[in-house]
Amino acid sequence: MRILNLVLTGGPYAGKTTALENIKKYLKERNIPCVTVPETATELIRNGIIPTKDNAFKFQALVMKRQLEKEKDATLYMAENYQDSEIGVIIYDRGIFDNIAYLSSRDEFLELLRRNHLSEIEALDRYDMVLDLQSLATCKPEEYNRNENNDARMEGVMLAKELDEKTSNAWAAHRNLKVISSKVSLDEETEIILSYVEELIRDVSSTYISRYEIDTASSNLKRYLEKDYVMITERYLDIDYDDYKIKVSRRYKNGKNYILEVFKEYNGKKITIIDEEISDYKITSLLSRFNTRNIVEKKEISFVENGLLYRLYIYDDRVLLEVYRNTKEDEIILPNDLVIKEEEYTDDFDKKRKDQKKLIKLLKD
Repeated sequence: MRILNLVLTGGPYAGKTTALENIKKYLKERNIPCVTVPETATELIRNGIIPTKDNAFKFQALVMKRQLEKEKDATLYMAENYQDSEIGVIIYDRGIFDNIAYLSSRDEFLELLRRNHLSEIEALDRYDMVLDLQSLATCKPEEYNRNENNDARMEGVMLAKELDEKTSNAWAAHRNLKVISSKVSLDEETEIILSYVEELIRDVSSTYISRYEIDTASSNLKRYLEKDYVMITERYLDIDYDDYKIKVSRRYKNGKNYILEVFKEYNGKKITIIDEEISDYKITSLLSRFNTRNIVEKKEISFVENGLLYRLYIYDDRVLLEVYRNTKEDEIILPNDLVIKEEEYTDDFDKKRKDQKKLIKLLKD
């Protein structure tokens, strides 16, 4: 069976509990097995294991250890008890990257990964999709208050906003991160969340993306260049199939992986029909069977601001900015310190998936 790992994350009072119940109901109606893994930190706090300023690292070490054990148990249970099902979904109330928001430095988080024999890339790729629900502390601070459903929550509005920002940016490098603002109505937010769950189940991804070229002479890039980045080498394969682009990427960030991606783009809409990690052997096989059309090397700097996911790409000869949105109507907010040259042009796109079985078979055989 195909086991899908879905993370619900976000700052305090982000609506994760409501989203979790809606997703469970949605999956049940479709007879898709679902296992949920509750928030580890909350379990520990309720059992009297309380984080303090002095024991923060030890507490997060315990959180990560317990989290990884629970993930292993959930996966084993799903595989053993739902063997006849084609798909199963495990929903995590927070994943291991949430630890970063509660540590004093990113180096401490990398040390926790090292102790658990994980690279940063491996840790990111444990999860198939991450839904980052923005807290009311960020989107509607006037409505923020303590959530009575979680007696382990202790954050005031300013701290909650800070934790929201840290949490979002901890996950920013994930390849399938969806940032969902609570500025929209609850019905709209639910519709967006369930549409992404549907895409996860159907093994397809779609995102509205606006691309801009950065005027490097007029922009202040200093704060971005100080951020963590993923080093990427992309090879576009010389295969013509219904306007799809096929690329294999080597991604490096405290560890490396190889990704096969097949996608099509129109007027800010990107539809992806394959996006998966592949082995060294598979990379070698693909490159021996198909010619390489071109090779691209770049740094990817991902960050979340204004309720939006941004990816800044640093090439040898240019800098590009991508802005990700959930709907075409979402407002595009550009960072104040980046000056735009021009927006790249793409065509209009119909989100409906076509029959790609021949292409998928061609690449996966």
